[in-house]
Amino acid sequence: MKKLTYIFSGFSTTEHFGKEVSQIFEKDLKGCENIIFIPGGMGKDEKTDKYVNTDVEWFREIGINIKNIDILDIGMSNETVKEKINSADIVFLMGD
Repeated sequence: MKKLTYIFSGFSTTEHFGKEVSQIFEKDLKGCENIIFIPGGMGKDEKTDKYVNTDVEWFREIGINIKNIDILDIGMSNETVKEKINSADIVFLMGD
């Protein structure tokens, strides 16, 4: 799979990814099953979990069936971080 980069600044809580972005994601991310979220604060907390669950649900709404979800955590070793990022189909950088 080729590497793609998308840069956004938040999504709508009512329109989710929106029509245009959803169409692009449906085309470009078809077959992606592994995602890693990288929180801006580098920690896993209730806020991070809430947004991860929301984003994964929005992917599923447009037919991207995420099966493996990882959240990068400051406590992970460098080796683990590299392994998880390299095995992810989607790397999702989050805000703080």
